[in-house]
Amino acid sequence: MRLHPRTQAAKESIFPKMSQLAQKLGAVNLGQGFPSNPPPPFLLEAVRRALGRQDQYAPPAGLPTLREALAEEFSVEPEAVVVTSGATEALYVLLQSLVGPGDEVVVLEPFFDVYLPDAFLAGAKARLVRLALAEGGFLLDLAALEKALTPRTRALLLNAPMNPTGLVFKEAELKAIAELARRHDLFLVSDEVYDELYYGERPRRLREFAPERT
Repeated sequence: MRLHPRTQAAKESIFPKMSQLAQKLGAVNLGQGFPSNPPPPFLLEAVRRALGRQDQYAPPAGLPTLREALAEEFSVEPEAVVVTSGATEALYVLLQSLVGPGDEVVVLEPFFDVYLPDAFLAGAKARLVRLALAEGGFLLDLAALEKALTPRTRALLLNAPMNPTGLVFKEAELKAIAELARRHDLFLVSDEVYDELYYGERPRRLREFAPERT
C-alpha cells in the first residue's frame, strides 16, 4: 500500500528535528516555545469539574459560550467564530477553504514552517517575499510584496506580531496591506498567535483595516 504522492511530498517540520538533535547532543533547544509554567489552579479545577459533567460530542464549531466570548473579544458575531484544536489546525482549515490547485498564496519570509505544507496540501503555490533587513531590524518591503502578486494570487498570509523576527507592523503598513488586498481581491489570513506578547502599546490588528477580507 502506498500513500498519496501529495502526502509523501510533504516535508517533516523542523521542530521535531531540532528537538531530536538537541536531545542527542545534550543541548538546550531554543528553537521552540516549550511552555514551562503549570496551568493556574482555578483552570485545572474548572477542567476537573467539566470532565465530570460532559459526556457528549461538542458542537462542530465549538461551544456557544466560548464562541460568544471570542466574538466579543474580536468584535464579530458568534456565527463568524469557529473553534479549532490550536492555531496549526486553524491555518490548515483556512487554506483548505480559501485556495486550491492553480492558486497562489503570498507568504512573508521568514515564517512558521507549517505555512508552506498547508499551501501545498491545498494544491496552491506559495510565493515568498523576504523581509528587508535594516539597521533597526526587519522591514516590510511593500513594493516587493505588490510585485509578488499575480492574477493567480488568492491570499496573503501574515504573522503579526511576527515570529521569529519580533517585527510589529506599523499602522501605515497594515493599511497598505489592506489596500493591496482590496485592489487585488485577496483574502488576508492573519496569524496572531503572539498577539498578547508585546511591549508598549498594543499592536493593531489587520482586521481593523480590512474586516471584510480578514
